[in-house]
Order: sequence, then C-alpha cells, then structure tokens
Amino acid sequence: MIKTNPSKGNAYYILAHQYIAARFNEAAGVIVPPKAAEALLKATALFDNSDHTPEFIGSHKGNDKLRKEFLKLAERLEKFND
Repeated sequence: MIKTNPSKGNAYYILAHQYIAARFNEAAGVIVPPKAAEALLKATALFDNSDHTPEFIGSHKGNDKLRKEFLKLAERLEKFND
C-alpha cells in the first residue's frame, strides 16, 4: 500500500497517487467495481494526453475545470483503494 497521500497541491500528483494504488490493487486481484473502472479509464486518458504534464496541471488553481476533473477521479479512486 502506498502510505504517503498528497492531500494538497498539484492535482496531477493527487490523482497519480490514487491511480497507482488502484492499479496495484487491480494487479493483486481485487475486483474493480464499475465506478472505479470508469475512473481508471478516464484517468488513463488524462495521463495519456501529452499536454497534461505535472507542471501544466499544477498551474491550474481553485475551481478550474480540468483540475476539478483530476481531483474528482482521485476521490473516486480513493474510495476504491480504501
């Protein structure tokens, strides 16, 4: 289990933390419920976008739509990981 949970700051790293943990859980044989599976697919698409670097996402603050999407997916994956 990944113990260090970034709770503030760059939404890219917040999502990456939950994404990696979810992929480890999946690899360990944990059944991924539909909402978590959907979040993994969406997160994969966000990470696959070469424009979405940690620096670019980190430059988005407050209620920015893209930042909120990263955080929403992180929250959904956190529920799966817990």
